[in-house]
Amino acid sequence: MNDPVSHPAHYTKGNIEVIDFLLDQDFNFLAGTAVKYICRYRYKSHPIEDLQKAAWYLEKLINIELEKETMLVTLKPGTQPTSLETQGQHYHIGREG
Repeated sequence: MNDPVSHPAHYTKGNIEVIDFLLDQDFNFLAGTAVKYICRYRYKSHPIEDLQKAAWYLEKLINIELEKETMLVTLKPGTQPTSLETQGQHYHIGREG
């Protein structure tokens, strides 16, 4: 089926549509978009451009994951870990009490 809106030819290559795979795997926007460009690049008129787009989304995702890993988390004295407050580069978790 080649419906230019919901089922263009480059969407329906293979046994399943990419969107069905992305939904099944519960990908977030950045990961899903990168996978989408990678899966479809061979069927588009500008394959290198689509691979560059995939790389752009992957780079954003990598940077976000690196920030999560390197985030400095400290617990304020006399607090309970219940909320997140941003103060400059540090993240303090807790509620007074």
